[in-house]
Amino acid sequence: VIEEINRLVEEQKSLGEPIPGEFITSLKTSLMGPLAGIGDTVWAGLIKPIILSVTLGWAMQGYVWGAWAYGIGVTLLDFAVTYFMFMRGYQLGMDSIDRFLESGFVKKITTFLGIVGLFCLGAMIVKYVSIGAVLEIEMKTGTLNLGEIMNKIFPCFLPLVTTLFAYWLQVKGKKITTVLIVLFVIGFIGGAVGLLG
Repeated sequence: VIEEINRLVEEQKSLGEPIPGEFITSLKTSLMGPLAGIGDTVWAGLIKPIILSVTLGWAMQGYVWGAWAYGIGVTLLDFAVTYFMFMRGYQLGMDSIDRFLESGFVKKITTFLGIVGLFCLGAMIVKYVSIGAVLEIEMKTGTLNLGEIMNKIFPCFLPLVTTLFAYWLQVKGKKITTVLIVLFVIGFIGGAVGLLG
């Protein structure tokens, strides 16, 4: 959108409109920061992870085309979005920014993709986070399996807690390596004492 608005202004300048060169540079610079933040949030923070969550499942099941599907799908979608925004930016000109922001389009898309992303996150927790309680307590009437009881009360409780704990650590500013080390230590100690498996 920004590139096309900039090109439209340059086109008007070449046709004789009294537009100073500084205005063109300032226009591009002032719009790039705010709008790039919106694009990065929607594209890199929501759309790509959703596509990755789908194709990752295929790849982990041994389907080679899972990786190809992600690469080709993201590339085609990127091209389609770029082409559409490029053309709309040229057609609407300076009004495109106002229409884009005032129509609530960004908020609607962000809300929609956020909901879809949460669904995908929940499905990925159930499918890919494999941790459970394996502690068994011997009683006179039989064996009490703690993991089975927990799954009946709250299915996939430990995977959910583990994911939320890792997220909490990241919110607190911990590095990814620190989070992985903490999870490794918890898993190692839990496995060694026969609590987790």
